[in-house]
Amino acid sequence: RGSVPGRVLNSFCMDEYGESFRIATTVYPDVWSEGAETSGVYTFDRQLERQGSVTGLAPGERIYAARFMGDRGYLVTFERIDPLFVVDLSDPETPSVAGQLKIPGYSSYLHPFDANHVIGFGKDVKLAATPWSGGEGVPFEQGLKLSLFDVSNIGDPVELHSTVLGARGSQ
Repeated sequence: RGSVPGRVLNSFCMDEYGESFRIATTVYPDVWSEGAETSGVYTFDRQLERQGSVTGLAPGERIYAARFMGDRGYLVTFERIDPLFVVDLSDPETPSVAGQLKIPGYSSYLHPFDANHVIGFGKDVKLAATPWSGGEGVPFEQGLKLSLFDVSNIGDPVELHSTVLGARGSQ
């Protein structure tokens, strides 16, 4: 038995690779605290003893999608802009964020295409100022967004192509 703080979004947030079990979670603050959501990735050995972790990712955001592929992990968090995090898990004792890409919208599902490309399915988002937003843009979901990410350089992921299908309210 092992434990980690936070909640798991879905089964794609957990993975077994080599001698390690990997899990990505979001920690939600309790109702009475002023803290913000944060996310992390944790690695465990076969006896479920914690090997390593990378925590404090994207304060104020929660995980929208995760996928583990080989010695890498991919996380998408979202509040107003979508960071795609590339987590280097080649050494389970010292996982680290190798790179990130911030783009409008978010991916709610990540699918491996090949070793160097990931497909993201999610929503396009437009930021719009409102009287109650204090000068910051409020995200308004638009149509379904499909993205192809090149992750061959883990320190510099790139969105190679994206397309938006439908309009606001499209499923």
